[in-house]
Amino acid sequence: MFTNHSTTRVELLLVKFTNGNSVTAPSTTNDIYSASRQTSQSFAGESNGQTTYLSFLIWQYGSGGQFGGFGGIYVGNSTNEFAPKLFLGRGGNSNNWQIETLGGTGSIVSNEAIVVNQTALLVVKLETLAGHDRFTLFVNPTTHSEPTTGFVKNDLDLGIANRISMYHTGEFMMDEIRIGTTFTDVVTA
Repeated sequence: MFTNHSTTRVELLLVKFTNGNSVTAPSTTNDIYSASRQTSQSFAGESNGQTTYLSFLIWQYGSGGQFGGFGGIYVGNSTNEFAPKLFLGRGGNSNNWQIETLGGTGSIVSNEAIVVNQTALLVVKLETLAGHDRFTLFVNPTTHSEPTTGFVKNDLDLGIANRISMYHTGEFMMDEIRIGTTFTDVVTA
Protein backbone atom coordinates (compact mmCIF):
# COMPACT_ATOMS: atom_id res chain seq x y z
CA MET A 1 0.00 0.00 0.00
CA PHE A 2 1.41 3.38 -0.96
CA THR A 3 0.00 6.44 0.74
CA ASN A 4 0.36 10.14 0.00
CA HIS A 5 -0.14 12.13 3.20
CA SER A 6 -0.79 15.42 1.42
CA THR A 7 -3.80 17.32 2.65
CA THR A 8 -3.93 19.57 -0.40
CA ARG A 9 -3.78 17.20 -3.34
CA VAL A 10 -3.52 13.58 -4.35
CA GLU A 11 -0.49 12.64 -6.40
CA LEU A 12 0.97 9.35 -7.55
CA LEU A 13 3.86 8.24 -5.36
CA LEU A 14 6.84 7.58 -7.60
CA VAL A 15 8.74 4.65 -6.18
CA LYS A 16 11.43 2.83 -8.10
CA PHE A 17 12.05 -0.81 -7.26
CA THR A 18 15.64 -1.57 -8.19
CA ASN A 19 17.74 -4.71 -8.26
CA GLY A 20 17.47 -6.40 -4.86
CA ASN A 21 13.93 -5.10 -4.25
CA SER A 22 15.11 -1.92 -2.53
CA VAL A 23 12.88 1.14 -2.55
CA THR A 24 14.09 4.47 -3.87
CA ALA A 25 12.04 7.61 -3.41
CA PRO A 26 12.56 11.15 -4.73
CA SER A 27 12.55 14.22 -2.51
CA THR A 28 9.36 16.21 -2.15
CA THR A 29 8.82 19.91 -1.70
CA ASN A 30 5.10 19.93 -0.89
CA ASP A 31 4.24 16.55 0.57
CA ILE A 32 5.26 13.79 2.94
CA TYR A 33 5.24 10.35 1.36
CA SER A 34 5.07 6.89 2.84
CA ALA A 35 5.06 3.35 1.56
CA SER A 36 3.62 0.96 4.16
CA ARG A 37 3.45 -2.75 4.68
CA GLN A 38 1.44 -4.61 7.29
CA THR A 39 3.28 -7.63 8.64
CA SER A 40 1.59 -11.02 8.79
CA GLN A 41 1.84 -10.95 12.59
CA SER A 42 2.73 -8.35 15.19
CA PHE A 43 6.42 -8.10 15.98
CA ALA A 44 6.40 -5.98 19.14
CA GLY A 45 4.12 -5.12 22.04
CA GLU A 46 2.36 -8.45 22.49
CA SER A 47 3.59 -8.97 26.05
CA ASN A 48 5.84 -7.37 28.64
CA GLY A 49 9.35 -8.72 28.42
CA GLN A 50 9.17 -9.26 24.65
CA THR A 51 12.34 -8.24 22.79
CA THR A 52 12.43 -7.75 19.04
CA TYR A 53 15.16 -6.46 16.73
CA LEU A 54 14.65 -4.58 13.49
CA SER A 55 17.33 -3.53 11.02
CA PHE A 56 17.54 -1.93 7.60
CA LEU A 57 20.00 -0.32 5.24
CA ILE A 58 19.46 3.34 4.43
CA TRP A 59 21.21 5.60 1.96
CA GLN A 60 20.61 9.32 1.55
CA TYR A 61 21.45 10.04 -2.08
CA GLY A 62 20.60 13.74 -2.26
CA SER A 63 19.53 16.71 -0.26
CA GLY A 64 16.41 18.78 -0.08
CA GLY A 65 12.83 18.12 0.77
CA GLN A 66 10.26 19.67 3.03
CA PHE A 67 10.75 19.73 6.83
CA GLY A 68 14.53 19.44 6.57
CA GLY A 69 14.53 16.53 4.14
CA PHE A 70 13.91 13.78 6.68
CA GLY A 71 13.70 10.10 5.80
CA GLY A 72 13.58 6.66 7.36
CA ILE A 73 11.07 4.11 8.51
CA TYR A 74 8.50 4.07 11.24
CA VAL A 75 6.83 1.17 13.00
CA GLY A 76 3.34 1.25 14.41
CA ASN A 77 -0.09 -0.33 14.51
CA SER A 78 -2.03 -0.83 11.27
CA THR A 79 -5.47 -0.86 12.89
CA ASN A 80 -5.07 2.28 15.02
CA GLU A 81 -3.88 5.23 12.94
CA PHE A 82 -3.63 7.38 16.08
CA ALA A 83 -1.42 4.96 18.04
CA PRO A 84 2.15 6.13 18.75
CA LYS A 85 4.79 5.36 16.11
CA LEU A 86 8.56 4.96 16.38
CA PHE A 87 10.68 6.62 13.66
CA LEU A 88 14.26 5.60 12.76
CA GLY A 89 16.43 7.48 10.31
CA ARG A 90 17.25 11.11 9.59
CA GLY A 91 14.98 13.54 11.36
CA GLY A 92 14.52 17.01 9.99
CA ASN A 93 16.43 18.63 12.85
CA SER A 94 19.76 16.81 12.70
CA ASN A 95 22.44 15.58 10.35
CA ASN A 96 22.94 12.45 12.46
CA TRP A 97 20.95 9.19 12.50
CA GLN A 98 18.31 9.21 15.21
CA ILE A 99 15.32 7.57 16.82
CA GLU A 100 12.19 9.52 17.79
CA THR A 101 8.45 9.46 18.17
CA LEU A 102 7.02 10.04 14.70
CA GLY A 103 6.59 13.78 14.31
CA GLY A 104 9.90 14.72 15.91
CA THR A 105 9.26 14.55 19.64
CA GLY A 106 11.54 12.73 22.04
CA SER A 107 14.45 12.62 19.60
CA ILE A 108 17.50 10.64 20.60
CA VAL A 109 20.28 11.67 18.23
CA SER A 110 23.24 9.35 17.66
CA ASN A 111 26.83 10.52 17.30
CA GLU A 112 26.93 8.99 13.80
CA ALA A 113 26.81 11.65 11.09
CA ILE A 114 24.83 11.01 7.92
CA VAL A 115 27.10 10.92 4.89
CA VAL A 116 25.30 11.54 1.60
CA ASN A 117 25.83 8.64 -0.85
CA GLN A 118 27.02 6.29 1.90
CA THR A 119 24.92 3.35 3.16
CA ALA A 120 24.25 3.01 6.88
CA LEU A 121 22.97 -0.01 8.80
CA LEU A 122 20.45 0.97 11.48
CA VAL A 123 19.44 -1.59 14.10
CA VAL A 124 16.89 -1.03 16.85
CA LYS A 125 16.21 -3.24 19.83
CA LEU A 126 12.54 -2.94 20.84
CA GLU A 127 11.89 -4.01 24.43
CA THR A 128 8.23 -4.16 25.49
CA LEU A 129 7.87 -3.11 29.13
CA ALA A 130 5.02 -2.16 31.45
CA GLY A 131 4.45 1.54 30.74
CA HIS A 132 7.05 3.06 28.46
CA ASP A 133 9.00 0.69 26.25
CA ARG A 134 12.77 0.85 25.70
CA PHE A 135 14.29 1.28 22.22
CA THR A 136 18.03 1.08 21.64
CA LEU A 137 19.48 2.33 18.35
CA PHE A 138 22.74 0.93 17.02
CA VAL A 139 24.31 2.62 13.99
CA ASN A 140 26.69 0.66 11.75
CA PRO A 141 27.50 -2.12 14.24
CA THR A 142 30.79 -3.79 13.36
CA THR A 143 30.21 -7.28 14.76
CA HIS A 144 27.43 -9.86 14.81
CA SER A 145 27.30 -9.56 18.60
CA GLU A 146 25.02 -6.98 20.20
CA PRO A 147 26.99 -3.89 21.24
CA THR A 148 26.99 -3.08 24.95
CA THR A 149 26.00 0.55 24.35
CA GLY A 150 23.59 2.31 22.04
CA PHE A 151 21.27 5.32 21.95
CA VAL A 152 18.30 4.67 24.25
CA LYS A 153 14.78 6.10 23.95
CA ASN A 154 12.39 5.23 26.79
CA ASP A 155 9.57 7.79 26.67
CA LEU A 156 7.11 5.98 24.36
CA ASP A 157 4.61 3.16 24.85
CA LEU A 158 4.51 1.80 21.30
CA GLY A 159 1.82 -0.79 21.85
CA ILE A 160 1.37 -3.58 19.33
CA ALA A 161 3.45 -3.05 16.19
CA ASN A 162 2.46 -4.75 12.95
CA ARG A 163 3.20 -2.12 10.33
CA ILE A 164 6.44 -0.84 8.77
CA SER A 165 6.42 2.33 6.68
CA MET A 166 9.02 4.18 4.67
CA TYR A 167 8.39 7.85 5.46
CA HIS A 168 10.21 10.76 3.86
CA THR A 169 10.49 14.12 2.18
CA GLY A 170 14.21 13.76 1.36
CA GLU A 171 15.96 11.50 -1.17
CA PHE A 172 16.53 8.09 0.39
CA MET A 173 16.87 4.45 -0.56
CA MET A 174 16.06 1.66 1.90
CA ASP A 175 16.75 -2.03 1.64
CA GLU A 176 16.98 -5.31 3.58
CA ILE A 177 14.42 -4.63 6.31
CA ARG A 178 14.75 -7.48 8.79
CA ILE A 179 12.87 -8.42 11.96
CA GLY A 180 14.11 -11.04 14.41
CA THR A 181 14.26 -12.12 18.01
CA THR A 182 18.06 -11.75 18.35
CA PHE A 183 20.58 -9.18 17.25
CA THR A 184 22.32 -11.80 15.09
CA ASP A 185 19.02 -12.49 13.26
CA VAL A 186 19.00 -8.99 11.80
CA VAL A 187 22.68 -8.33 11.04
CA THR A 188 23.86 -11.51 9.31
CA ALA A 189 23.30 -12.38 5.68
